[in-house]
Amino acid sequence: MSTYGIYHKNKRNLVTHLMTVPVFIGGNMAMVWSLWNGEFLGGSLWFGLAMAALALQAKSHRYEENSVASFKGPADFFRRLYLEQFFKFPAYVFSSEFRSHW
Repeated sequence: MSTYGIYHKNKRNLVTHLMTVPVFIGGNMAMVWSLWNGEFLGGSLWFGLAMAALALQAKSHRYEENSVASFKGPADFFRRLYLEQFFKFPAYVFSSEFRSHW
């Protein structure tokens, strides 16, 4: 967690992430469920919701003093994105580092 907190210190960014990470996770899960059941319009709408949540997070990172490291390509983008949304940020919320930035 030590390097993750470098990019998530600003309270406005933290609040945005607290609101949008669950939306991103839920949107992705609902999208997969919809597509699995052949509901392609629903899957598209859930995907759009997840991307809107991601866009809000990206916009809120401008309040951080440290910029997020550049992506090394599409595979790195998707790996980091899903790892951070599903695992790193939820774990960060329960860490002492998060509480110190709050």
